[in-house]
Amino acid sequence: MAKAFLRRHWVALGYFMSVTILFFLLHKLSPGNAPLIEPDSETYINFSPWRTAGYPAFLWLIRNMGLSLNAVVISQIALFAIALEYLYHTLDSHLRPRWLIFAALIAVSLNPAIIQFHFSIMTESLFITALLWFLSGMIGVLTRPSWRHFLILSIATGGAIVVRPVGYSLVPVLAIAAAAAIWNDRDRSIALGLAAIVPLSLLILASAGISSAVHGKAQTSLAPQQLFSKSMLVSAGPSPYLLNDPRAAMWAFAEARGALPRTYLDQAPEVVRQQLLGPYENFFANPFFHQAILPAAKLASANGAATPQTVVLDVALDRLMAAPIGYAAIAWEDFYGLWTPLGGSADAKAVNAYLARHPAPVLGDKQHPVRFNSPITGARHIAQILGWTFRSIGALALLAAILGVAVIGSKNPAYQGIKIAGMSGLAVHGNFLLVALTALRTARYTMAMWPAIVVCLVWLYVPSRRAVLRLTQRNQSA
Repeated sequence: MAKAFLRRHWVALGYFMSVTILFFLLHKLSPGNAPLIEPDSETYINFSPWRTAGYPAFLWLIRNMGLSLNAVVISQIALFAIALEYLYHTLDSHLRPRWLIFAALIAVSLNPAIIQFHFSIMTESLFITALLWFLSGMIGVLTRPSWRHFLILSIATGGAIVVRPVGYSLVPVLAIAAAAAIWNDRDRSIALGLAAIVPLSLLILASAGISSAVHGKAQTSLAPQQLFSKSMLVSAGPSPYLLNDPRAAMWAFAEARGALPRTYLDQAPEVVRQQLLGPYENFFANPFFHQAILPAAKLASANGAATPQTVVLDVALDRLMAAPIGYAAIAWEDFYGLWTPLGGSADAKAVNAYLARHPAPVLGDKQHPVRFNSPITGARHIAQILGWTFRSIGALALLAAILGVAVIGSKNPAYQGIKIAGMSGLAVHGNFLLVALTALRTARYTMAMWPAIVVCLVWLYVPSRRAVLRLTQRNQSA
């Protein structure tokens, strides 16, 4: 019985044991870095009002059992290992050749960034675990639709959302995959539809209920300040508000204080703009927002008609809608940046040389921190190669998404690989697009979608290989 158990669960047991041993070695050698406390970790540990309830509830559960933060890391590794094994068995049931399955398993499990996420008190590890279940459920829905696969897909989508709001980007993929499966199996449409909708809805409602119970009216979101930071970097023209409207002063303030950075970025070469846009957005969303924007929003909401966050969101959206081309340009830069996670290393030399000749504008009483460390030549070349690789993968994922949507309703089993690759590619591009439109770009967002990128690529291999073989046979017969 023990041998059968080990044969069945070797993926989960092997991953859990090896990564846990690595964690304890790091903990022994470098206690300050294992577990890793990031700047945002405290906001989850203390459940700040702008966080969704998923990860804080996970931390609360472990701490309530009298366990330390080490137990958080071990739990994250264990949950990921279980999800990884389920994905392995899912792939093993539908994908050949087998070496392709092992390649996918190695690519997902041994990514250094993902291992580091497990060691951090941050949302990435649980989000990636939910993503693995999402991918497994999606493959099941697209190959052998059943209420079990629909439940897995729905619960995983809800889990990703309550852990991290960008999980909402998975909802369209769930909707398309579920609709296609239900269309081809209309006899069970009601049961399958409920299995797809109910768990997702219950998890979102539960998260909202917990946040409301803990924070009440103090509950808020990061979206207003992140959108306002983007609106600082567009020229939106004259204020649409009446002069006695407090929002008019906020508009004028944003237009004036963002003028120098806007001009600087507009005149900078593309490589410099690409690398400085993110740091400027972060500056406007964090220290600058709390020092200048939020106090003004509190004054604007003093009559009690709206909260400061609502005022900020109103002004941010109005500014972005007044300059749609500028907003689209910023979103595109952020989207492109998510597909070039190592661009800062590759372009550091050029960016620093430009900054030496053209110093970045001074904001307030200090220079905005936009310096990059120039890496050694070899590291820079490696970063450039990886950058080209990621951009090529992005193009392939986009092509897969287009083809996958085009054939999603077909019953032809030959399109199965394209469907799965397409929905995986759509999940990645949808996630990056949502981040680009509403959040601050960071390489953590890119790496968090790595499993979906891998699944997209391995499933693209099958129809691509079949197409090459057909082309070869035609040429030989001709």
